[in-house]
Amino acid sequence: MLIALIAWGGYQAAELALGRFDYFQMFGLYLVLGAVGLYLAIEGWRHAGLAFPPLLAVADRPAEEPAAPVASGRDWAASGAKWAAETEAGGWWRDDGLSLSTLAAHLGTNTSYLSRALNEGLSQNFASFVNALRADAVAAALRAGDTGDLLTLALDNGFASKASFNRAFRARFGLSPSDFRKENGSKDKVPAESRVLERAAE
Repeated sequence: MLIALIAWGGYQAAELALGRFDYFQMFGLYLVLGAVGLYLAIEGWRHAGLAFPPLLAVADRPAEEPAAPVASGRDWAASGAKWAAETEAGGWWRDDGLSLSTLAAHLGTNTSYLSRALNEGLSQNFASFVNALRADAVAAALRAGDTGDLLTLALDNGFASKASFNRAFRARFGLSPSDFRKENGSKDKVPAESRVLERAAE
C-alpha cells in the first residue's frame, strides 16, 4: 500500500507541474495499482487456511466493555432469581413495550447476561418470563375479588392485547381468565350483571 501511495503521490505532483495527464499518461499508475491489488489477492489466498488468532482473554478485556457470558462458572440460576425479584419489585413488567434491552438497562446488565440467566437459570425466554409476571398480577387481583373488566385489568398489567393475555394466562394457570375468576374469586364480589347472566343460564 505504501508503494501505491508513493506512485499516486508522484503522479499527482507531476500533474501539478506539467498539467493534467490523459489516460495513456496515467497508465503507469494503473499498472502499479493493479500489481498491488494482485499482490494483496495472492497474499489473501495464501493466508486463507490459517486459523484466526484467538480473541482476548476475559481478563484482558477493557473493564468498560464486559465480555460475553462465556464463563462456565457463573451461577445463572442465582442471577436469574435475583433479576426476576428485581424485575417484579420494580414493576417494569407493567410496561407493554418492555424489551429485553430495556429490562437489561433497568437491571444494570447486558442483554447477553440477562437472556442467558432467563434461558439457563429460569428455563424460560424473555416473553414467557414477563408475561408470567403479568399473569400473576392479574390472578392476584382476581383472587382479591377484583370485579373489573378482564381486558382492562390485563391492559393495566402490561398485556398489549386480549389474545396475548388469554394465551399467557392459560399457559400460566391452565385456565382461561374468566374460569379462573369463577374458581378463585369471591361469589359475593362478582359483578351484578354476571350474577344475572348466571341465574338466566340456570
